[in-house]
Amino acid sequence: MSSKRRSKKSGRKELRAEKKRQAARRKNLFLVLGVGIVLFAGYFFATSGGGPKAPITEGLSEDEIAALPTDPVVGARAPDFTVVDVEDNSFTLSNVLGKPTALMFFHSW
Repeated sequence: MSSKRRSKKSGRKELRAEKKRQAARRKNLFLVLGVGIVLFAGYFFATSGGGPKAPITEGLSEDEIAALPTDPVVGARAPDFTVVDVEDNSFTLSNVLGKPTALMFFHSW
């Protein structure tokens, strides 16, 4: 009877060891798949939608393009513009003329 117990114990040990090996294989497979998906998504987002953008001078005449400043000029007036914030409030630069104003532009992808 002791030999039957030993064979059952060794069979159980082998079964447990095989289950652990299967779990490790599954874990490695999911790891490889996850890395592959991340790499594919990174490549996809890096290469998509980046086509050529329209130049800012599109629709301007040659005289208007020539009149544009080439470099920022210290002390020059900024061009007037109106923007809408995330709460649908509009902001016009000319409304704060003469008041100290800081403009911060952010971009997120």
